Formats: sequence, C-alpha cells, structure tokens
Amino acid sequence: MSAKQNRKNRLRSGVAIVLSVMLCLVGMLPHISAFANGDANIDLTLTSKTPEIKSGATGVYELDVKIAGSQESIREKFQGNTTLKVQLPTGDAVEIYDLQTPLEDLAIAGVVPEYSEGARTLTYTFPNIETGISGKVSIGITTKNGITPNDTQLPAAAMLISEANVGLAQSEEATVLVKSDYSQSIGKEYLYVERDHTLNAARLGDAVVWKIKAEVTLPNVVGTYVDPQSDIVIKDILDPRLSYVKASVVSGPAAKSTVDDNGTVTWTFDAPALAEQEGKDQLFTVEIEVVTKTDSAIDKYTKIPNSASIQSKTLFGRLYEKKSGEPTAVVVPTGVPLTSGDGGYFPLVVYGPADGMGNVGNTKNMNPNPAVAYIERLRFHDQYFVGLRTDEVLTDANGATLDSSKWNIEKVLSDGYKKIVKEYTFDSDKLNFGAVTVFVPNSYYHSSMGIDKLRELPKATVTVSLKDGSTKSAVVDWNKTDNKVQGNGQMSRQDLGLADTDKVVSYTIAYENEDKSPIFGGVHLQTQTIFTIEKGAEAEVWWKPSFVATEVWWKPSFVATLADGTVIRRTGGDEKTTTGKRAAVIVQKEAEAPTVRGTVSFVEKDGNAVKTGDNKVQVWLNDYSTSHAALRKDISTTVLLPLGVTVKGDGSAVYTLMSGRAGIVKKDLTGKLEILDKDYQGSGQQLVKAVWDVGSVLPAERLELYFDVTISKNSPDQLPLVAYGTSSTDTELKTDAGNVTIEEDASDVDKNGDNTQKRAKLQAEYVKYSRNDLKIKKYVKGSLDSEYSTFGYTTP
Repeated sequence: MSAKQNRKNRLRSGVAIVLSVMLCLVGMLPHISAFANGDANIDLTLTSKTPEIKSGATGVYELDVKIAGSQESIREKFQGNTTLKVQLPTGDAVEIYDLQTPLEDLAIAGVVPEYSEGARTLTYTFPNIETGISGKVSIGITTKNGITPNDTQLPAAAMLISEANVGLAQSEEATVLVKSDYSQSIGKEYLYVERDHTLNAARLGDAVVWKIKAEVTLPNVVGTYVDPQSDIVIKDILDPRLSYVKASVVSGPAAKSTVDDNGTVTWTFDAPALAEQEGKDQLFTVEIEVVTKTDSAIDKYTKIPNSASIQSKTLFGRLYEKKSGEPTAVVVPTGVPLTSGDGGYFPLVVYGPADGMGNVGNTKNMNPNPAVAYIERLRFHDQYFVGLRTDEVLTDANGATLDSSKWNIEKVLSDGYKKIVKEYTFDSDKLNFGAVTVFVPNSYYHSSMGIDKLRELPKATVTVSLKDGSTKSAVVDWNKTDNKVQGNGQMSRQDLGLADTDKVVSYTIAYENEDKSPIFGGVHLQTQTIFTIEKGAEAEVWWKPSFVATEVWWKPSFVATLADGTVIRRTGGDEKTTTGKRAAVIVQKEAEAPTVRGTVSFVEKDGNAVKTGDNKVQVWLNDYSTSHAALRKDISTTVLLPLGVTVKGDGSAVYTLMSGRAGIVKKDLTGKLEILDKDYQGSGQQLVKAVWDVGSVLPAERLELYFDVTISKNSPDQLPLVAYGTSSTDTELKTDAGNVTIEEDASDVDKNGDNTQKRAKLQAEYVKYSRNDLKIKKYVKGSLDSEYSTFGYTTP
C-alpha cells in the first residue's frame, strides 16, 4: 500500500481527529531534567490569536517571550546556549496543515528558528542571552481544505530550556479549533409540457418535463471532499398524480437508475476518486431531465408539487442528505367543446378566451378554458340573437322562472323590443376591466338570411359599476365608424372617464331607440370585452353575461324588454352550457427564491492573515447554478469594514459580471461606491455601500466588486469582515453555503428605507500579523552602586 493511501486511510479512520493528543507538554517536547522555580523576570506565553478557524484558513499562534533582570542574574540562569522550542501540532494533525509564516519573519532578537517538518518544531538557539530581550511573533499555520475533519483541535506549546537541559519556562497550551462543513445542493425545476413547450399548464394525461440539477462543491474554506468509495444517490419521489415516463442524464457521469412500484426514481452514481476531486471546487455535478405523465382523472385546477433529494457521504464517513424545493406542475381540465348548433334561428352565442393573447373560442369550442400567465390578457365575446337555446334560463322582472313557451320568436320578430340590456359580471378580484368593443347592431337572425342594415341604429350606453358603489356611463358614438352594418366602436377606460385606480366590478350595455320606437326583433348585438389580469392572481377566473366572479370567469345575462313592456331575462348556467359563464385559468410561475452564494475577503492575504498598509476588499455575489430564479434590480452590497480599516481615497472601485452560462464570459460594469457611515452605530467602523449597474443576475452568474482600503497599524489583531447582499425586488432569498446567512434587514443596513427585505450576510475572519521584536537593555542600580548600569550590586 502506498504512503499516500496510508495517509488517506489514517484520515478516514481518524474521523474524530479531535486530536485527543491534548499535547501533554512534557510528552510532546524533548525530555528535560526539571523545571526551575518560576522566575518573574522570564515571561513566555503562546496564545491562539484565532481560537476558531475554517478549514483552508490560517490559524495564528502568538509567541511572546520576555527576559528581564540584571545581567548578572541572567548570566547565572542562562549559561551558554538557551533554547526556545515551539511544538506545533503533531500526530495525525501533520496531514492537515503546513507552516505558513516564512522563518525570516519569525526571528526573535536576530535569531531565525530552525524548522523540523518531521517533528513539527520551531527551535530558537540564543547564545549568551543579554538582559532585556523582548520578542513577539505570529506563527501562522495553513490548514488544508477538504481533508480536515470538523472540530479538529490543533494544540501547540512553547518551552524555554537552558544548555544544562533545565526547563526555565513553559507556556500554557494554545489551541486552534478547525471547523469544516460539507456543501451539496440540489434544485428541481418544472420545464414545460412535452407536446407544446409554450403552454402555461398541462392538460389531463399530458407528459410534463422536469429538470434536476445536483452538485457537491468545495468552497474556498470550510469544505470537505466526498468519500471516493461511496455512492451519490439522487431520488425523485413522484406525487401519486404523476407517473414515470422516462429520464435521461443530460450532463454528468453515468448512473444506474431504478423505478420502484411507489413511483420513486433513483439514480446511483459512483463518487469521484480523491485524485479527481483535488484542486477542484466542483467535486460532482449532474443534470437530469425527467418526463412524467399527469393523472387523467384530475377534474379541476390542480398544482402538483414535485421534489428531489441528494444523499452523499463525506470523506470522513458522515452521510448528508439535502432536499430540493418543490416546484409545481399546473394541471387544468380541458374546456367543454360546446358547439353553437346549425340551422334555423340563431341562438345566443357566448365565447370564452382561446389564449392569453386576446383570441377567443369558436363555434366548435365555445369555452376553451386556456391556461394563461398574469402578464397576458383575456378577451370574451358574446352575440345576442332572437333564437332560444334549450339550456337557457328565462326569468321575469322579479326573478321568477318562466317557461320557455313565454319566448315567442314570431311575436318578438313582429313587435320588436322596447329595450335590451346586457348585464355582465366577472371575477373582479382577478380581472381588471380594460375596454369593451360594441359592434354596430344589424339585422341577422336566421341561417337562411344574410346580414342587413337596421332602419335605425339603437343608442348603446355602456355603464360600469365601481367597487366604491359609484357608476360611470358613456354612449357609443356610431358616427366614428363608417361601416354602419358591421363596424364597431371601442369604449376604453379613458372613454368611460375611469382613473387608473378605479376598480370596475360589473358593467352593462343598454340598447334602445332614441325615438322610443321598437328595436327590430331580429336584431344582432355583438360585444367583445378585454381584461388584464391582476398581478398575483391564480386559479380559475370567469365571465358571464351577466358576468360574475370566483375563478377567472365572466358571465353575461340578457334582459329583453318586449314591445308590450314584458321583461324577460335570458341567462345560461355554468361553463358546460352554451350560454353560461366562460373561464380561463391563471397560472403563476413559481416564485422561487434565488440561491445566493458569495464571499467577502481581503485580496492581499496569506491564508486569513493580513499585514498593515494598502489592500483591497473583494466581494463576490453569486446567483448559484442550481438556482431557478434571478436576482433582479438594485443589486447592492454593503460592507462593514473592520475597525481600523478605511476606504483609500475614493476606493477606485472595479465592478464586474462573470457569467458561466455559456462558457466563461467577463463583462465590465459601472457602479457606485459610497461611504454610508464613518462611525457605524458608534463602533468607529466604516459602512460602505456599492451598487452594480446591472438589471439582473441569472443563475450561474457572479457579480464582483473590488475597492481599495488601508489597514491601519492601530487596528486590532482581529479583523472581522462582513458584507450584506441585497436586491430590491427579491423578497425571499435562500442559500446552501456555510459562510452565507439569510436574514431580515431589520437594521436597514443598506439605507434604502426597507427594513423587511431579505439580505445575504457574508463574513470572514482575518488576523493582523504583529511584528514586535525589541531589544532593550534594562539598567539597574543596587544599594552599593553610585549610578545605573547593567549590573546591580547590593548587600546580601
């Protein structure tokens, strides 16, 4: 077995590398004969400047040594060479870190330590130590991302030893705790109806197509590799109203797939070898398309959810499972294929919309019941004729039902009408009245006859009733159309004197001759009404002459006042009747939250250690590739700089968009950088906001920002860097990254006046390297001395 394989096995078996080796100091350092009694003039400390770090980051120990006292006392204690030894973590820990700080930067009093990589020791040899040595150095160790178990402890200690092998001083143990995590994601998306990709919803028994995209990734820090000996399993547990048809792996490795009797589809992949994972940030990725068939027994508007899950194992044997969101396929029943009939007297005709583009049904299908999106528009169409349908309902002025014999066609044709009123009700919660087109009344009533001009055109008055109880009316001006047989006049909202905020809940069109003479009994009255859809509306909407509401519906009724004053109301029933309500189905696109990832960091760094002076801050904000929604409008980041770190000049900010949607494409952007607060909440920290000039960030795209900063010498050792990403139109965000937190912007950190929006919080921890290595001489004066010197003489 190779040394490399041995190393991997040790790591795998050391799942807990909690380094229970809590470094017993005497055991981990060379054997010494004894420790001298404590000496107030010798101070040796080793502390952890980074008590907790993420795998892949740099842990920093601070070594501080001070030797003081008179030169005579020093010579008595430090005979010949004195050794300062720092024992870094040993055992299995040697596999997961490297010494990061150059040895020259670790010099104390001009002495550069020797480093033993095998023993993991730093050894300083001081010849003839003088009074007043003081040295403080930062020792950085860089941990290895991907192979470091979570909660690994890395203890270290230091000891000062005389040439006689006597222990002069020892430090307390200093420990760095290393955190790691595992990053896998899965997204599922409803794509389209297989037979027609343009349809907004599926019909009964349609095949619908879904896309699954899954990934295991290794972020820059806090990541873990996949167990190369394990399987990666993706499952799609189908809703009972869906049945499996077929599936294919669009991109990614080959898989073994199975479908069980319960409708669960399983794909099993071999995890990549460790060598294939090393040096990559994308350890495993696959894209699968799944085709399912909808239940043919669905009889109403139905949303069928569907989700998938991924299960994989870390290098250290821990099993992780993640579930996707639940996109839905919308299924609507088909419209009732009503026909208008043939021959004889023409009856009432009521057509529903055929699509969301303003087209209507026809004589072979009067209620197509289309599925439309809220951004589309719906048109409804009715025609009044003298003929009576068998499914019409006749009522008198008081609402009492009349027998169909009360409608005497010959008498109506001979005597005519005193007045005809079309009453329309509709689903006013979901439909917005747009305009009504009133066609020129003409003579047209029997299949054996053609269309003819009326002797007198009735006055047509359109009246709309508003939600506040008021009404507005306008008369159609027939003079605006040259065609007095088949022309039309449109009454827009503006023509009716409606404001944008006026909500129409019903409307009527009343016809009567201005000279009070009867309207010809064979009159043909035709109307079309167009509606827009209320944003956020969903499910069925209706219209009916008299048009009413609950789904998206529209429903007309026709009130005929005969020449003798008899009032007869003609209405239809539900959408299954030829003169009943007409419907459409509004399908809302799943409002899925964008999946946000990102980083904030200093550009010039060594692990997570930075030096004082000029530097740059970098912010990356990703809409991740498994996301199914875009970040849109006013995309910004607000950075809270650490205390002692300030924007240099105007920041010289650089804004970039990186796209991985079709190869790697870089696009330079413009933007705006401003300091929102120079003393954020009294902390002394600068709050900086940057806005990218970009309309949206699509999945697999990343915004980048770089700006200049200065790290002051007076800044604290700990330098936490925090950034907040926001988008003004995205009310919900989600993430699958360990370094990103989704939270409410309760403090309105970006100062946009919205403290309810979601923000993505990115954070990183940095430490400032200290270089404090002083040589001083301590002058003393004893009771027998006449002046200060490096020797002190006094009485015993």
